[in-house]
This record gives sequence, structure tokens and C-alpha cells, in this order.
Amino acid sequence: MKKSLLVSLCFSLTLLCACSGGGDSPDSNNNNNSNSNSNNSNNNNTVHRDVYVVGYYEHDDSGTVYQSAGYWKNGVRIDLEDPGRFSYAWKIRGFDDDIYIAGEYFDGGVGYMRACYWKNGTKTSLEPMGAPNHSSHAFDLYFDGNNVYAVGYYWNGANNVAALWPNTSDHIRLGPLGYTNSAASVFANGSELLISGQVDGVPNFWSYDMEAGTFTGPTPLIVGNGEANSILVNGFHTYIAGQNASHTPVYWLDTVEHNVASSGSDVGSVYGMVVNGDNTYFVGTASNALNTLKPVYWEGGVKTVLDTGGDSIYGRAYDIYIIDGDIYTTGYCTDEITGWNSYEQAAYWKNNIENKLTLITGVLVNDYARGYSIFVK
Repeated sequence: MKKSLLVSLCFSLTLLCACSGGGDSPDSNNNNNSNSNSNNSNNNNTVHRDVYVVGYYEHDDSGTVYQSAGYWKNGVRIDLEDPGRFSYAWKIRGFDDDIYIAGEYFDGGVGYMRACYWKNGTKTSLEPMGAPNHSSHAFDLYFDGNNVYAVGYYWNGANNVAALWPNTSDHIRLGPLGYTNSAASVFANGSELLISGQVDGVPNFWSYDMEAGTFTGPTPLIVGNGEANSILVNGFHTYIAGQNASHTPVYWLDTVEHNVASSGSDVGSVYGMVVNGDNTYFVGTASNALNTLKPVYWEGGVKTVLDTGGDSIYGRAYDIYIIDGDIYTTGYCTDEITGWNSYEQAAYWKNNIENKLTLITGVLVNDYARGYSIFVK
């Protein structure tokens, strides 16, 4: 499969991962790892909705292949960075009338990837001027009305280290030194930020007091390896979703582990979740009878395999968003129509109807692209 070392390393360390939600309005300040609107009006509602998907696509520049950050608005791609440089977009959030995207870009001045966020398309680097020459990556963020808090990791010269960036000040080290660790997801609960991630392959979480500027953790969820890709709070309960040591898609409810499937035991992982009314939805990947990973979501423990039109060998779904009673998910699937089943095609699904995303305006191209996060307004 054609894939650069850079994105393979970055992606394997994040997912973990990036980049899910509660039943609050997506414009509220109680952010979600996939926001949800509690308006459950029927699907005959004629209100126009704009669908935003962020991710990356591959760009061939005179024989050199770059992965480039972008977002698709209603299926039309908009570049966030120069396609001739590496960049990635992992998470999209809506706060009031503004759209924030967490990711990273290649800083040619120092030759490293830099954590950043884009607000309505305008980039802000999370590393201060004169920061050490190390790479950094932002996978999720939260905006409290005044400050942006982003989570991810930075390279300290020996290991990846989980980090929190409050505004554009220097990062706060969350993870212990001497181990590879990363922060994947963040959720605001009053003045507290809850953060999930991994430390030395073990799923963990942290708590950060925004008023005091102090944190506790990391707190491990299990003894063995696993993933803690998404975190949210609903009422008095904390949900963390990912994968356990048996490679089973699971969630932890107040640190107690549960299978997302009400029956059976899939191989796979949960990448995002949302609470909508009385229902909890999980989105991710799970194996089928042929042991092939497919993009799926679970509602009430029941798995739905997302429709890829019969033209896909495998795929993943990374994010879920619910509004007006409609279920939106995003991810990628392989494109087998032309016989090149190793190509990954970004897509989103509305109520399990697939919408493939274009690499060039109006043109589906056989090359790599992934959708990582979705927002609807």
C-alpha cells in the first residue's frame, strides 16, 4: 500500500485516536468529541445544513507525494495549507459562529511539524516563537470563549510526550518522561478539562483545572495495552472509548469497562462517540465474518456496518455527529471500482448513505484521502 512513513507514524500514535459527544447544542461551550444537537425533529425538516469534514489528502507535486490538510464543505475541498508541504487536520469543532480545526503543519524554517489550529481558516501556531526544534501535533481542542486549549504530543528528542497547550503559551507536559505517550481527546466539564490518551501503550486519562492551572494523572484504565481515543461527560458520568488489551471495541463508564456491542466480540476499536437523548452512539471499526475491518457505528449495542456500495474492501469511521435526528459519520473506505483497492477514499455518511469526497473539485481521484472529523451546522 502506498503510504508515507510520516503519516503512518503520526496516525498510529494518535489513534490512540483523534479525534465523542453529548446532547448539548453544537454551539454551546460544553464541547464534545463529536458534537451533537439534541434537536430530534423529524427528517422532513427542510432546514439547509452545511456538512464540514476535515482530514487530509495526498498531493503529487512533480513526483513528490505530500499529505495535505484540508476540509470539505458540502463535498467541496478547501485547502488549509500549501499542498506542497505536509500538513494534517484531525478535529473540527464549532463554537458559536466560528469553526476551529486542530492539526499540524510543516514549519520549513526549522524542518519540523508544528502543532496548530485554524480558526475560520486562519492558522495559529501553538508553539511560541523561539520554541525548541521539536515536532508537535494537536489532535483535539476546546474553546472556552476566551482561551483555546489543545491536546496532543510533542517530541522531546527521545520520546513522544503527551501535552496540553493553553492558548499559544508553551505546552504543559502531561505524560511522564521515558515513555511514549500522547493525548488524543479533550472534553470540558465546567472548569475541568478531561483528557484521554495513552502512556506506554496503556489507555489513560487526565484532569486539568483551568482555573488553578494544575492537572492530575495520568490515571490508567487497564493494566494491558489499549486505546483511549475519545472522552466525554454526560450528567454525572464520564465515558472513555477505545480498545482493550484483547483488541475489542470498548468503553469505560466511570472507569468500568463495557463492550460496545451487546452481543458477540468484534475485533476493532472505537474512535468517537456521542450521547443523544437517552442513546449513546459509538463509531469506529470492526471486523466482519471475513476478518476484514469495516466502518461501523453502534447504537444501543447494535452494530451498523456503514454502506460502501459494495465497492470497498475495508475502511474505518472516526467521528459521529447527530442533528435533526440525522446521523452523520465520517472516515474512509477503499475504492475498488477501478480495481485499485488499496486506495483510500474519504467519505461521510448521512443515515448510512455514503457520500464520497472529492480530491479535486468535482472529481473523484484514485489516491489517498481520509476524513477524521465531522461537524454540521
